[in-house]
Amino acid sequence: MQTLVEKYKLERYITKPKIAKDDFVIRRLEQLLGEATLGVESFAKEDLHLRKVQAIYSEINPDFLKVDAEKNIWTTNRTVGSVLTSAKFYLPNLAIYSLDNPVFHFSYQIWLARSQKIEKMGISFNHEIPPIFEKQFRYLLGYTLSSESYIEGSFESRFVGLIPKDVKQDIQNAKETFGNEIYLVAEAKWDAKPFSVDDPLIIGVVKDSCFLISQFNTTPMEEKAIKKILNKK
Repeated sequence: MQTLVEKYKLERYITKPKIAKDDFVIRRLEQLLGEATLGVESFAKEDLHLRKVQAIYSEINPDFLKVDAEKNIWTTNRTVGSVLTSAKFYLPNLAIYSLDNPVFHFSYQIWLARSQKIEKMGISFNHEIPPIFEKQFRYLLGYTLSSESYIEGSFESRFVGLIPKDVKQDIQNAKETFGNEIYLVAEAKWDAKPFSVDDPLIIGVVKDSCFLISQFNTTPMEEKAIKKILNKK
């Protein structure tokens, strides 16, 4: 079975740590961070923190959220009076889940000129996501086509899977670095029907930079064996 990275060829978006992982370098950065106690040092402290993260984790370009979206065209239809209207969207193949919610839902409002050019767009999510992620969704919705001057609606994807203990430990360790800016990224199914997914990514965010914390298979062999036994009953 292909991993998510293999399926969408995400290697092209991933950059290994910019500094060779070296305990001395990391300890020195931590020392400098601890010494930066004045408010006037806050920008320098942010830069040091980013350098520390880059020394530990592989960076992943946020454009990975747009991968193969041109192959994922969704069409919605509705009747206005006696006229059937439709809208076409490019949707991401990947959904972004907070660690506290297995549902990723976003709503949109789009105003279009007669030329089909988008004049205004509103977008909201069921949980807070970093601006760098929202930017990817706005970019894709910017290609929306519709026979109407105003359209609105929503899409939803649900995650069904168990996170292995070792990955939960990776997440716990990463909280010291990323705080609450840690997300699970998995293949989306935009009709909101729960479905099992394989090999999600755990992503941490620092300002406009994204980092790969972990990737894993949600269905280890022992879980598959249990499901097989239960299905026989």
